[in-house]
Amino acid sequence: MAKKARRMSFKIYQGCLNETDFNLAVSQTRITERNIDAARQIMVHGKTVVEMADELGTTRVAVTTLCRKILEKTQQKDWVLLNVQVPKELRAQLLSIINQAIEDYSEGEAS
Repeated sequence: MAKKARRMSFKIYQGCLNETDFNLAVSQTRITERNIDAARQIMVHGKTVVEMADELGTTRVAVTTLCRKILEKTQQKDWVLLNVQVPKELRAQLLSIINQAIEDYSEGEAS
């Protein structure tokens, strides 16, 4: 009998913010430059939590907590945080669609 695959649930922080939103969020924190750079690599440039944890010599939990603290500063009233699991082949396409929709929405609000 085949082993059942073990699925782990992690929040996905890769590429979840653009540079402007990231900078605004970290300006509201007291995080060290080293950690800001690590979070930027994940949240803006799309590196994985595992890669940055290894690079920093720390745990995935510590890096995830760092990203969560920054993301909390971006939370907007009446917005929801979506945590979805999709095939990795669709990741870039879906992020592009979501980012475009948010950009269109934000431009509409600014008008």
